[in-house]
Amino acid sequence: MSTIIYVHTGDSFYLLPNLLHTRAYNPNAKIILLGDKKNAYVEKWGFEHFLLDEYMNQAHLFEKVYVHYSPNSYQFELFCFQRWFAVCEFVQKQNIERFLVCDTDAFLCCNIDDEFDKYSNVDFTITRNGTPCFTYFSKDSIKRFVEYITWCYTSEVGKKRIEDYHQRLVDSNKDYGISDMSAFVAWEQLDGAMAIHVDVPNKSIAYDHNFIDVNDGYKMDGSHKLIAWENDIPYEYLASTGEKIMIKGIHFQGKAKYLIHKMIPYKYIKPVLGFYLKEIVKYRLRTFKHKILKS
Repeated sequence: MSTIIYVHTGDSFYLLPNLLHTRAYNPNAKIILLGDKKNAYVEKWGFEHFLLDEYMNQAHLFEKVYVHYSPNSYQFELFCFQRWFAVCEFVQKQNIERFLVCDTDAFLCCNIDDEFDKYSNVDFTITRNGTPCFTYFSKDSIKRFVEYITWCYTSEVGKKRIEDYHQRLVDSNKDYGISDMSAFVAWEQLDGAMAIHVDVPNKSIAYDHNFIDVNDGYKMDGSHKLIAWENDIPYEYLASTGEKIMIKGIHFQGKAKYLIHKMIPYKYIKPVLGFYLKEIVKYRLRTFKHKILKS
């Protein structure tokens, strides 16, 4: 039985639709949410729910050594790191050998039963520049990953790397900082971890990195990727060649979340329709206000 793990605090309009959508493609999988009391209601929909706080022991130890080098808030960036410690602690205690960690805004469009064998010889999967939206891990490899993160923030070599990299970002006027994405990139590029970038088409199959990112190299339909559906499977088209690529998952990153109604069946949104519409209105008002202030 395949295991799919999500980590989320609070409730969001896309959370339940994503879980329902995942189950449609993976009816026999264990779909697990590491969450809190605000999203414990997903148990009533048949999903496994565990309190994240019960698996934060190592994450709290990491907080003592974490140094913040990001324009994002301290709490946001810290949690992005801590979630991996929590997942690691969870799978060790539950003795889960192989699993997929999905962002809660990353929608699966495939059955993952056969996916694990494809990635059994690597440490993890990733998309493009370190975005861990569809991350296949083993119990061993995630343990080594969190140990690596700790090493980066506690060893002299690791701390020097972080400080130097941060200074290069400042000198280059970059608008981003050091995040868990940086740790994935460093683990692969500097310290030899084996990774597969699942957003890179392989035999005309890929996972989508970001539904609205033109830099992914796919044909666009206005502000988002051009999608064609065949037998409930989405396809995208490479802008350079027109090649049709089967898409096994779509990441609705950032403001793309407000476009999920364009891609997933209404029946999955219906349970949270009022919540969803309210958030769309709030988003459009924020966008309108921003344009007014900018003009």
